[in-house]
Amino acid sequence: MKIYLHLFCFVFIIACNSQKRLKSSIDELYATIPKDTLTELLSISGYPDSTLTISQLATKEKISKILKEHLTVVDNQFVLLAKPKDFEKAGLSKYY
Repeated sequence: MKIYLHLFCFVFIIACNSQKRLKSSIDELYATIPKDTLTELLSISGYPDSTLTISQLATKEKISKILKEHLTVVDNQFVLLAKPKDFEKAGLSKYY
């Protein structure tokens, strides 16, 4: 029984140490996105449509249209197949 416990601990330690580490943090990812794009996205998400301006509603509609066209489900996960040029064609920032 003691051998099984040692073997389990050994395998557990090896398994935990072999995980891939993320090379970028969230702050580094957000640093590449312009502040005005983040501000615009945060200003339209999470607020009811009745409180948004006409330009914010237009932006929200453009994003919804792109999501309807390019969002699919693969292996029970949502996958966005849109490229930055698709967002630029719709008049949005490529960082969306």
